[in-house]
Amino acid sequence: MGEDPRRWPPSYGDLEGLSRLIDAIAYDREAPCRLWTTAVRADPALCQGDILAFDSAMPVLDIGDKGGRIEIFGQGERSHWMVIGNTCDLAREDESTTQLVPVYSTEGLTAGALQGLRRFESYRRFYLDTWPGGPSTAQVADLMWPATITQAAARGAKTVATMERPGWVLLNACLVRFLGRDDGRNDPA
Repeated sequence: MGEDPRRWPPSYGDLEGLSRLIDAIAYDREAPCRLWTTAVRADPALCQGDILAFDSAMPVLDIGDKGGRIEIFGQGERSHWMVIGNTCDLAREDESTTQLVPVYSTEGLTAGALQGLRRFESYRRFYLDTWPGGPSTAQVADLMWPATITQAAARGAKTVATMERPGWVLLNACLVRFLGRDDGRNDPA
């Protein structure tokens, strides 16, 4: 069966290989905190996968197809966001922005949804084990809500968690799978 010429194919080429990599890393973790490092970086630079804490909820404007709406991410006085901008871009002097995605609790999700997240089956959300000093329940980073923010504003937030290399490789593989997936723009309604 040939590829549908109306559908953009995934850009990563080998979905099975990417899925095997995600499974190998996800199921190799010996403890939840292996995703996160407790080491403090001497370099204050932001890195892909860092969890930032802002002192307030953040509004995000969704322009969308049907007009604008505002979503508020974060409850009460604090909101958590994950840096998904490339670390190499964060180090460039000519790049003034980066991208973040909101992080929220997995409380209230069904057991089936939570199990799928823990297995990294979701293309749209990235499961986050608890991090040292963080919330007591697992969290999820919502890849469907990227927000562009100036690097200066992002650096004004507190970095509360930094990924270890296996966690970053897992995040990167999931980002490639998410960003490189076929877009479904020509799927039947």
